[in-house]
Amino acid sequence: MPMTGSFRAMRRSAIVASGLLLAVACAPRTALPGPGDDDGVVSESVFGDDVPMRVENRFYGDVVIYLDRGGMRARLATITGSTTRDILIPRRFFNTGVPVRLIAEGIGASSGGERVTTNTGDLLVRPGQRIVWSLETQLQRSTVGVY
Repeated sequence: MPMTGSFRAMRRSAIVASGLLLAVACAPRTALPGPGDDDGVVSESVFGDDVPMRVENRFYGDVVIYLDRGGMRARLATITGSTTRDILIPRRFFNTGVPVRLIAEGIGASSGGERVTTNTGDLLVRPGQRIVWSLETQLQRSTVGVY
């Protein structure tokens, strides 16, 4: 059965498109320079070190500390009730201009069947800064500082 002109053209287009897709898929990946990049190298984070955080837990029970960045939650530590603990938050969680949120959730603590939690709201942390979070006996009254 002889091929018609339009069928040949469609077949040729499909072969060319397949070749282009294969070339793009096999091409090496390079990062595009972002704003403020002088040498075109995009780094994962501008933070040279992990970010220190002190948690002063005045809450009567143990709490689990989470870090939320863009809807992704990571568990950082468990802090025993009525203690103070220093932890280091890995620098991979921070980028300049991208806010993070800390969440404290009481272990086994409930109020009217609801878990007792609090969060810091959005925090912008710069390289070289540290976080101090004071968890109060009523978690909703807790305070945070970035220094």
